[in-house]
Formats: sequence, structure tokens, C-alpha cells
Amino acid sequence: MKNLTIYLLLAPVLFAGCEEDKVVGEAALPAAEKQYLDTHFPNVAISRVVRHRNDNMTTYDVWLQNRIEVEFDAHGRVAGIDGQATERLPDSVLPTPILEYVNTRYEGQYVVEWERERNDQEIRLFNGTELVFDLNGAFVRIDD
Repeated sequence: MKNLTIYLLLAPVLFAGCEEDKVVGEAALPAAEKQYLDTHFPNVAISRVVRHRNDNMTTYDVWLQNRIEVEFDAHGRVAGIDGQATERLPDSVLPTPILEYVNTRYEGQYVVEWERERNDQEIRLFNGTELVFDLNGAFVRIDD
């Protein structure tokens, strides 16, 4: 019983340091993330970088001057790009099959959000339509 009491008293202290979100400078971004931003957003300045630490994994959210948010996972890969429902994402950030599908079937529309999940990729078009693709970029369905 004494051990349980000690554990219950120490548990909040032990777990308090497991999660941390911190605004950091652009210099704190790893090289791979910087290279991605330089390649796909060459003339857009970074306005804010937030580093998330959780369970020995570090991820980054980067906000650009043009209001686009880019999320990087713990492996330095892009996990999502959000144009805040209005900003067009550069064609270069989209997998070719997805870009071709949108250009063929949704003429006049453009992608304002892209997210890679465990089993699929999801995009949102400027008109609000959400489309789901598999990890290879093949169309799966329209998301309601």
C-alpha cells in the first residue's frame, strides 16, 4: 500500500515532462525539414516554428508568411500541409497521381490541404470537396 501511495504521488511529476510544445526559432529546424521548405516554398519566409516533444519523438509545425502550415512527423517527413482553406498548395508538394486526378476531374479547382495518414492520403479542394487516396495516390472515395 505504501508503494502505491508513493507511485500515485510521483506519477504526475514523472509524466509532466513527457510532453512539450515549444515555439523555437527557424534555426532549430532539422536540415531535412529546411531543405523541403526551401525546395517547395522558395520565396516564402517562415513566420513561426513549434517543436512538439512526446514520448522521445519530436515533430515540427511550421507556419509560413503566406499562412500555409506544414507539419513534419518524427522521421522528418511531411505529414500534412494546410492552406487554411484558401491558399493554393504548390503542385510540387502533391503526389503526381493525385495532382493529375484533380486536374482531370476538378477543372478550375486546386488543393488547399493535404494530409498523409497511416493508410491513406486526404486532400481538400478550394470548393470544400474532400477526396481520399491510397498511399500510392489511387483515388478511393469522396469523403463526406
